This record gives sequence, structure tokens and C-alpha cells, in this order.
Amino acid sequence: MMPKKIGALLIIQPLVVLLGAPIFFGIIVLTRYVSLGSIVAAAGAAILLGLFVVVGANPPEHLVFAVGAAALVWLAHADNIARLSRGEERRFDFSSRREPGGPA
Repeated sequence: MMPKKIGALLIIQPLVVLLGAPIFFGIIVLTRYVSLGSIVAAAGAAILLGLFVVVGANPPEHLVFAVGAAALVWLAHADNIARLSRGEERRFDFSSRREPGGPA
């Protein structure tokens, strides 16, 4: 099942999701902070949707949704933002922790 915030954005403007996904994954690969990827991608999605509104591809009401959704993501990540600012946020570990021959 798809998270509601992604599903709603796909309905409003699928290109925002396609263009925003590299932002999300790129930040994670560069910094290994999933929370940072989420908050930067949320801001990026709002900016991208704002550009779509400016060029006339979406109505202005969609920008209200984008800014509101980005604000909710930032509010939901308030603890993560505080840990990031203190340098205490956990990093994503790309290495596999499975034992050879162990369960998958």
C-alpha cells in the first residue's frame, strides 16, 4: 500500500514525484541520513510543484497542498532536525549485517 502523502502527490503532479525521487535518494546516498533526504525532498517537491504552478501546468490550489505537505513533513521530522543539528542523528548503514548462510 502506498503512503497517502506520496499517493496524493502522484495524483496532483506525477512529474514532481519523478523529479523529486532523485533528490530524496541522492541526499541519502551522499549523507546517509534518511531523515535529511525526507526533509530536503519535501522542500524540493514544494518548489517543483510551485514551478509547475508558475508555468500553468497546475492550478494555484495545488501549491497550497504542496507547502502544507512539506510543512507537515518538517513538523513530523522536528526531532530528527534537532538531532541533525546536534550531530546525533543515526546514519543509514548500506552494509549487509546478515551472517553468511544465515536467514535472509
